[in-house]
Amino acid sequence: MAEAAREVARNELIAGTVAGFVCKLVEYPLDTIKVQAQTQSATGPRVSPITLLMQTIRTDGFFALYRGLPAPLIASMCENSVLFTSYAFARRLISP
Repeated sequence: MAEAAREVARNELIAGTVAGFVCKLVEYPLDTIKVQAQTQSATGPRVSPITLLMQTIRTDGFFALYRGLPAPLIASMCENSVLFTSYAFARRLISP
């Protein structure tokens, strides 16, 4: 029984880590463009997020969308692995 519980916890940890990784890889470029849109000059012309996306890729390259990713990526992976594991643990405690 203890071995099965350890295996479930390990699987939840791995699933949470992968989920955090994938989530941040998808979300981070969108967040980068959102921040660029929010920090535009109030007095200058407003540029749409799609235009900002194309400008960023054209001038700085595709990977500029992921600049600064490592710290949030690690944090997201840790957060989701703990979340998945604690949820599974709580579900096992509550279920009959």
